[in-house]
Amino acid sequence: MRAALRGANGASDLVYHVDARTGAILRIEDRMKHQVAPATGTGMGTYSGAVEIPTSLMADGTYALFDTTRGTRPNPYLSNFTPDESGWGATGMQAWYEEHDAAGVATGNAWLFQSNPVNTWGDGQPFTAWGQEGGANGQSAGVDAMHGMAGAWDFFLNVMGRNGMDGQGTTVFAQVLETGSYNRDNASWSPWYNGLFLGAGSWPGNPNGLSALSEFDVVAHEMTHGVTSSTVEFTNAPGYEEAGLDEATSDFFAQMAKAYAGRAAEDDPAKVPATGADWRVGYQAGHGTPIRWMDRPSKDQRSPDGWYDGLLYLDGHYSSGPLNRALYFLAHGASTTAGADDFSVYMPQGMTGIGNDKAAHIWFVTVTERLYSGNTGTVTYAEARKQAIEAAKNLYGFGWDCPESIAVENAFGAVNVGRAYGEAPRTQVLFADWRDNDWIVRNHFSDTGYGHKQYLPMGVAVQPKITVLNNADTSVTWSTGGPSVYNTGLTPGMLGYVTGGGVINADGAWVTPLEKGWFAITATSKADPRQFAEGRAFIINMDADGDNQQDAVDLGPIAFSWYLTQAVNPAHSMFNAPIVDDADVAAFVDAMRSTWWNK
Repeated sequence: MRAALRGANGASDLVYHVDARTGAILRIEDRMKHQVAPATGTGMGTYSGAVEIPTSLMADGTYALFDTTRGTRPNPYLSNFTPDESGWGATGMQAWYEEHDAAGVATGNAWLFQSNPVNTWGDGQPFTAWGQEGGANGQSAGVDAMHGMAGAWDFFLNVMGRNGMDGQGTTVFAQVLETGSYNRDNASWSPWYNGLFLGAGSWPGNPNGLSALSEFDVVAHEMTHGVTSSTVEFTNAPGYEEAGLDEATSDFFAQMAKAYAGRAAEDDPAKVPATGADWRVGYQAGHGTPIRWMDRPSKDQRSPDGWYDGLLYLDGHYSSGPLNRALYFLAHGASTTAGADDFSVYMPQGMTGIGNDKAAHIWFVTVTERLYSGNTGTVTYAEARKQAIEAAKNLYGFGWDCPESIAVENAFGAVNVGRAYGEAPRTQVLFADWRDNDWIVRNHFSDTGYGHKQYLPMGVAVQPKITVLNNADTSVTWSTGGPSVYNTGLTPGMLGYVTGGGVINADGAWVTPLEKGWFAITATSKADPRQFAEGRAFIINMDADGDNQQDAVDLGPIAFSWYLTQAVNPAHSMFNAPIVDDADVAAFVDAMRSTWWNK
């Protein structure tokens, strides 16, 4: 059967292949050759539901999830492939899928969502159709990805004036339904590919897993990593506070993009609406349980609601908690109702927010113009607060204090980063560098490398060192372990694994564990229990002569071993130290000093 039609996307010469027995349409071909042209498809996403999505009418008369209106420079990864006769190219936003066989085993191939004759996409159902990713069920993830990418792109372009994630209009693509061990329950941004990789999820087979990672705020979160990776260049690794700043920035702008994408027709297209953000990340992919809550991060039982010294030990997805909450407070304010999700123990008097649009502009200027790491890990929460205050002053106060800059101070104060506007200095508990220049630091013990770390003897009552500022009462309560013990996801033997151990005596001394390795310990201010710090201690076996005592006699064997090995290397020494180089001796000096702390 053949029909000549003229539709919204131009003339078509359609050939229908019909099953003569049942009358079912087997496929439709368009015999008329076309130039690739922008089109608008009708999509049914798993999460987005019924939405219009940008597509293209290809040269063969079918459609693809390929948007030539967003992206003026070719994608660096897709440029490695040769354009085909369909009109596909490396320029223009697009959605791909990872191909699997019927058993769900990845084939190693990936394909553009293409060859759709009617420009209607997806069935809106969770993905189950292995081996048919390009069909309606798999298309639902592609619909969500295109909807999210277009929404994030338009938010940054129309509200922030940024052309693409890198500001240069470089094409972004998404590959959905990934099943690799890292990607399946994950989503990631690749600065080398300038693209997103979105997992297929492992639920319901894995009751603790996620559904497909193509939800709008997940997609927009990853797109934002494209912005920060080409501007501030945060380091995203435990051991740096900026890992949390990185993740929270993506969470926040994902919410702003979601609010913008859901704006009403009468809303200003250059502003973020006051409503439309739900401040939950991955609520749908988590099938009702968010991956993160921004108004009260601690609801996940892993993320802190406020800053403390030692936050840097957490994975960035958890150390993001204080900034997520600060940006929520900046936009919407904090409650005076104790126990409410938007109540802060650091600001029980509450605060008034300045709205989504102003909060978004302040933080965008902060991370794209005022902060820069270059992957050095040097950006801290304190520096982020300082620069956000200055950004607010420059945007809204002509360089002076203004309601917006005061709100920034209050929002950060509400998560214990600095103090609120006009407030007296707060008590601070710090694991500071306490070496007092007694050792010529070098190699790994340079500058900040010694912060938060102490070296102590094994099985001895010691007094860890701590600094308490801005309070006449400098006494602390010690406890073993700390928040990072539960939030690393590591197991014994893995690099970076830490645990609690030993016993705290009534006099506050810590009887260290009878085990070598890294341990966490926490000090909490007695005067202000809201303030605490978590540090690290490396426990060293100082009983060099094997008499079950730690005494001065042990110094001889230690020196002898040092002379023989020139380094305290577990491979050829009786000791075990964290660093195998000349600086190891500093650890032993500290541990030996700590042996007689109360003498």
